[in-house]
Amino acid sequence: MAEPEFALQGDFRTLLHRVVDLLDRRGLKPGAHVESIRPSDERLFLILAREPLTISRLARTAGISRQAAHASIGRLAARDLVRLDHAPGSRRDKVAMVTVQGEIARRDAETRRELIQREIQEMLGRARANELSSLLADLVNGLQKA
Repeated sequence: MAEPEFALQGDFRTLLHRVVDLLDRRGLKPGAHVESIRPSDERLFLILAREPLTISRLARTAGISRQAAHASIGRLAARDLVRLDHAPGSRRDKVAMVTVQGEIARRDAETRRELIQREIQEMLGRARANELSSLLADLVNGLQKA
């Protein structure tokens, strides 16, 4: 039997549609406030979900410029997922923290992620699901370096 042709674009598009359909059937479609969040914004949001940080410390933790961190926080604040407060004892520094709405969105996203992981693991089995995860991590890392 011949190997299937490598058609990554079509495969990813089909996979994305099926995942969205699965989430729809489970009533777990993302809210409008999180639908189009940039991956870089999501990364900073997840860092802030662990603890509130000043913009400078957030930038250092994420390995990005202070300006990039500030822009990302501005986009997240516009969606009411984070807010900025003055740092204690400083008129200049601001601390970014996750809002109540942000925490609700984080928990919703975690529920969706767990559902998708469970479904994939049930379809493929633990070993193949772990292999898929490893392959995707290799792709992400390889594309970051390209």
